Amino acid sequence: MRIAILTRCYTTPVLDLLAKLTGDGLQMQCVFVERALWGNPFRSSLRLIEKLLKTEGVFCAIGAICRQLFRMFLKSDDVEAAFREFARLHNIEVVEIDDFNADKARDAMRTRNVDVGIVFGTRKLSVATFSIPHYGCINIHHGSLPYYRGSESLFWAMYNNEEYAGVTVHRIAERLDTGDILATTSVRIKDYKYNQAVIQSKLFEAGNDLLCAVLKEGSLAGVPQDESRARYYSLPTKDERRSLDKRLKALRKACRE
Repeated sequence: MRIAILTRCYTTPVLDLLAKLTGDGLQMQCVFVERALWGNPFRSSLRLIEKLLKTEGVFCAIGAICRQLFRMFLKSDDVEAAFREFARLHNIEVVEIDDFNADKARDAMRTRNVDVGIVFGTRKLSVATFSIPHYGCINIHHGSLPYYRGSESLFWAMYNNEEYAGVTVHRIAERLDTGDILATTSVRIKDYKYNQAVIQSKLFEAGNDLLCAVLKEGSLAGVPQDESRARYYSLPTKDERRSLDKRLKALRKACRE
């Protein structure tokens, strides 16, 4: 099975996933990297500012935009260099494109004759794009589907007092987070003393392991999601973040006692 990763920038999590897939003996053919992040950077930045101003406040919005601009225009040369060196050592082609949903990018994907695409942090792909690989495209969603569709699934699982935080490998469909489920797993929140950063890291590890298991099995026929149980979540508000922070501090204190 010839595998390609579709991503939008050179990042350590993508490199970690690439190393995991290669280390497990899977046939990595190429990585497609979209350089024109979110289409028009100016329009995207304005949309992000507007959303964060509503949910996070002025200082958080400014900080987020600064980080985005840094990633877009002052990318980490060290990460890209490590990424390219790893790809060279393992004979994995790195293909830079401008827009996944443009004809030029689709032609590049077709000529590589990929069996399955792994989507990692891209913007929304059109049906014409994610249907190009022989078996379509799949994604790791760091949340339990269909219960936690949308943004910041871990935050909402903890906000809702869930015992476990989930991760789901699913097929890409026209609507976000609605594709057939290939596999699921979870981590117990209390086991990591309610530390969001640690739990998020464990979810990434669990997601990579789960994806490798799915690809090794070879069957990509998933199970349709139960729409009656589906719920979409957006970015939390400032009050919701403060409420969870206060609750987690009390829980972490209890764990230390």
